[in-house]
Amino acid sequence: MGLDLRFEDIDHERVIEDMWHDQLHDLELLGLTPEKIYFQSSGHDRHFQVFREAIAAGRVYPCICSRTEIESELTQLQSAPHHKPRQYSGKCRGGVKALVSPHPTVAWRWRNETDGTGHHDPVVARTLAPEVKPPKESSEFQISYNFACSIDDFDFGYELVVRAWDLEPVAEEQWHIHEWLAQLLKREAKVRFFHTALITTDSGQRLSKRQKGITWKELENDGKNMLHVRSCFSKSIDLSAPLDVGRLPPGTSIGEAKKTLCLSDLGL
Repeated sequence: MGLDLRFEDIDHERVIEDMWHDQLHDLELLGLTPEKIYFQSSGHDRHFQVFREAIAAGRVYPCICSRTEIESELTQLQSAPHHKPRQYSGKCRGGVKALVSPHPTVAWRWRNETDGTGHHDPVVARTLAPEVKPPKESSEFQISYNFACSIDDFDFGYELVVRAWDLEPVAEEQWHIHEWLAQLLKREAKVRFFHTALITTDSGQRLSKRQKGITWKELENDGKNMLHVRSCFSKSIDLSAPLDVGRLPPGTSIGEAKKTLCLSDLGL
């Protein structure tokens, strides 16, 4: 199985320019050399195409609910959702009569067909104009992290997506999108989700690219060598039971036994 690496750079306000060079360098030192590298922002036109097709198919609908109902989803729309989103009222699921939203943007929700309440209809995009109509230009559109990842994972035909346990709550939502794309394109949906332990500081704070003291350069300056770092991370993985991806049903969500590990747990 080949290793692809995706830099998820659609959250433009949080992207640190050229940080990917350092991240790629650190991974290669760990023995992880990807066969392909993909920048998520390069798929904007493809994401927009799927968004338009989902609207035409009735799977995505406009939402003009009050700011208090959608604010938390909109403010973190393009970032990885590290917690399960709160339930939506379902108010706009039956249709919107207004031609103009009372807000500067329009949220667009995925119609979860396994639940008719609308409580689990996540925001998958927003349009940057108050008119309640599908945008004609991709420049008017911002995609959500979940929707972008689902499209990319399906398009590249991934069988195994590896990420941390904090993204497990959205695995089911992403699988529903995979199933719809499979029907639309008459292809097989075959992704499985494997979740690693989320590494935190000793105080429980989730690590980020802005965190000090965790890059390879900083660890090296602190007297650590790469063999030590690799042995630290092997503590979180049970190598006694090799993972046979082919035996897992598509859509399966599994992972490491421990959902979080702090730096001291790893000896870092």
